[in-house]
Amino acid sequence: MKIKIKKTPHKEVLKQRFLQNQKKITMSFIFVLLCISSLLFIYVYQSMELVSLVNEEAIEKKKIATQEKLLESFLQQQVSLSSLQRVEFIAKEQLGMVEPDESSVIYLEK
Repeated sequence: MKIKIKKTPHKEVLKQRFLQNQKKITMSFIFVLLCISSLLFIYVYQSMELVSLVNEEAIEKKKIATQEKLLESFLQQQVSLSSLQRVEFIAKEQLGMVEPDESSVIYLEK
């Protein structure tokens, strides 16, 4: 019993191996390229998100500063409107009230 082995020339074997290796290298290159592309995309996306958040933070800080100035002006206005001198002025000048004399004042004791 003899087994016949079909011999292929050495150049053919080398050519087949080269083509197989070339396919593997091409697929590996495509895979690496896809990985690098996806990492680059993620990096750019995160950078854009970071810039967006920094801009949003700056806008919110400006809003807070504006609101704090407004609050301060309201507090100053409240102090000026509720001061005893202001209330007395409004009572005398605008409402025509007069201060009572000592004889018309009644003090209550507890």
